[in-house]
This record gives sequence, C-alpha cells and structure tokens, in this order.
Amino acid sequence: MIIRDFGLNLITMKFLHRTLGIAIAPFSVIASLSGSLALQAQPKKPTPPPASPIVIDSGFVIQQKVMGHSNYANAVAYSSNGKFMASGGWDNKVLVYQLDSITGTGTVVKTFAGYRSAVTTLAFDKEGKWLGSGSKDFGFRVNDVTTGDLVFRTEDHKDVVTAVRFDGGGKFAYTASLDGTLRMYDVAQPLNNMKPKFISYGKPINDFLLSSGTKQLYVVASSSADIEVIDFAKTLVRSYKGHTAGVTCLDLSANKKLMASGSLDKTVIVWDVTTGAVVKKFEGHTWKINSVHFSKDGKYVVSACNDGETRVWNVETGNCVAIFKGIISNAQCAQFSHNNRRIAVVGAMEAQGSNYGVVLYKTPLGWPVVKAPKGGAVGSGSTGKPAVGTVGGTTGTPSSSATGTGAPATPASTTPITPKRPVTKYEGNVWPPPTTKKK
Repeated sequence: MIIRDFGLNLITMKFLHRTLGIAIAPFSVIASLSGSLALQAQPKKPTPPPASPIVIDSGFVIQQKVMGHSNYANAVAYSSNGKFMASGGWDNKVLVYQLDSITGTGTVVKTFAGYRSAVTTLAFDKEGKWLGSGSKDFGFRVNDVTTGDLVFRTEDHKDVVTAVRFDGGGKFAYTASLDGTLRMYDVAQPLNNMKPKFISYGKPINDFLLSSGTKQLYVVASSSADIEVIDFAKTLVRSYKGHTAGVTCLDLSANKKLMASGSLDKTVIVWDVTTGAVVKKFEGHTWKINSVHFSKDGKYVVSACNDGETRVWNVETGNCVAIFKGIISNAQCAQFSHNNRRIAVVGAMEAQGSNYGVVLYKTPLGWPVVKAPKGGAVGSGSTGKPAVGTVGGTTGTPSSSATGTGAPATPASTTPITPKRPVTKYEGNVWPPPTTKKK
C-alpha cells in the first residue's frame, strides 16, 4: 500500500512507515514540499571578510565645507608651508584659500579664471609661492599665489593635461597629458623654452613622478597595468608589476621609500621604491581610484574613488581607518594637509544651493603646533618635505635601481626663497614671443 496523500503531516507519515510498513512515496518529494526541511537543507553561504580590515577611528570627522565653485571640483592641493589650499573644477576656475593656522579652515582669497574648460590638476612649488594648473583645454599655467599674477602659460599639449609637478628647486615644472607626452618647462627663465623639451611616451599618461639625482627618471602611470620607469631617451629602466588594469594615480612618501598607486582594478598598492616589492594591497573600493596621497609621515594613504568613497588606510596594519561618503558622490581628489591634521576632498558634490567646493575632514593625526616667535609668523609644524612627486636620490646606474635608495628629506629652510620673476613671459603656442628680425 502506498499513500500519496501529501496532506498528511510529517509525524503521521513517519509513524505509518515505521509501525505498519506503509511506504510513503516519493519521500524526497514530500521533503521538498516541507518549507522547514528545505531551509535546513540549504547550506548558508558564509560572508567573506573584507580583503582590507576595517577598523574605523572615530577621530576622523567632517569639519567644514568650503564653497565657492559653481560646478564640482576635480583637483585640490595644499602648499607645503601650510598657508594655502587650492581647488580647480568644472567651472573653469581655480580658487585659492587662505588657511587659518590654528583651525585649518579656509577662506577664498584668489580666483584664477580664463580657462576654456575644466581644471584637472594642481600643484604648488616647494615654497608655496607658485601654483601650477592643468586643464582640459590642453593648457598649463603658473600663477603667483601672493600677487595673483600669471607667471607662465602654454598650450603645447594636444590633449588634456593630467598631471603637474615642480622640481625640488622650483625652477622647472613638468606636465603630462593624454596626448602621451611628458614636457619640461623652465618657469624661472621662460625664454629657455623656445626649444621644446619633451618625451613622446606613446600612451595616454594618467600621472607621473620624478626622480632626482644624477639621472633623470620618470615614473609613469598609464593605461598599462604596469608602472613603468623611463629615462629622457624613453628607455625602459624597470617596471612595477602588481595591478591588473590601468594605473590612474601615483604618490610618494616624504622619505622617498614608499610609492602608492591607484588603479582601474579598484585597488591601492603601496610599493617599496627600491625593490619594487608590494608592501600592502588595499581592497574595498568598488570603482576606479582617482587619487592617492600619503600623509606627511608616510604612515597613512588617503584614496578617492568614483564610488563616492574616500578611504584612509594604515600602511603598517593594512586597516581601513576611515571612510568618508555621502556628501560627495564621485570623489576625484583627496590630500592630507601639511601637518596631517586635515584631509581635503573634492568631487561631484551634491549641490549646496548652486555652490560646490572642498570638504575638509579633521583627523586624529598631526604634529604639535609650533608657536610663532615674537614678531614672526606661525610655524607650520612640518619637518620639511621634498618636492611633490620626487622619487629620490639615484646615484648609481639606472639598471641598479629605478629610484635609488633615497636620502632622508632635508628640512625646509625657515627663510622663504622668492623665485625670480621672469622678465618676459613664455606663452607657448598661444602667443609666441616675438622673433628678432634679421638685418
């Protein structure tokens, strides 16, 4: 006798089967119709732990929204002397902010206009007097932050300018572009630029770093998954391998020992500069990394991502110690201040009325505030920093090391060095300097 009445409960069916020998068929079908058994039969998938542990430090909090742009900002930069911050954006403007020496908050004091498209990248020179800016209009400019004067201008590139760097002495400026070239300009003596100095890399360049020493090297981030080190003759010196998609951004620690990179593969990697080994790999972002930046002590890296998140990573532990999100829906750039006490973030900010700007976050990090001497200016508390993006100290042959072992950072001079203002501006192919007629 076979009972096919599925209306019987499970206890009754088991009793009939055991005591009377009545077959309950098909039992597998009955079990499948039991909701409780079906749930028990399905193994629960464990939730994988995050690749980079998250240990949030509650000391990271929002401090101020500095508004002033009429569209979202792409770039932000701090001067090394702690006096200024600058931002550039899709409103074709650069804003310069005077920073309060105690609170670190900013007030707009200068506006540089005249760009024909969005400002994409910013960098201060070592002394914090000159501000370099690149744009989607293919142009590169240098402004005197104090006076507001346009010191230098060129549109030699044939595509978007993606990165700007100054050398340690502040005399030379370097630019990179999606046109695949790296260019060098003598900003202090502009007429020296009549003969162009550039490298045709051959691939769109997203970012780059400079070496210093006896051999000039360029560390290039491009559509390639490898970070390539080349010399001025475009000879490949070495490669850093670890990413699985194009590298979008680079930064160097102040002691020149570590390099950070962000990629389309959604990861941030910290490298040993000398050996090329991967020191840490940070995972957690869900989209393209747009910028990476070391704290001035090299202990932390802040990354900005298209997913709207800005994350702070502890280089030693590998932990993510802060996640900023909600105000900015597409984080384009983030930077630590000169003393690690603030992080400035820009991106596609939700409109605050019709204004956009920079979001400042307060950190639990930082160095002691140096009290101003009587009759003097407030100190920055900084122990000194090499030029932005300088990979240091190559003293041997290029094949021995891409970037050398690097010497300790030399403390910045307490006496500001005022760069010489050029007598005649060089303005590239915009307004070529007049040529002297032959007699």
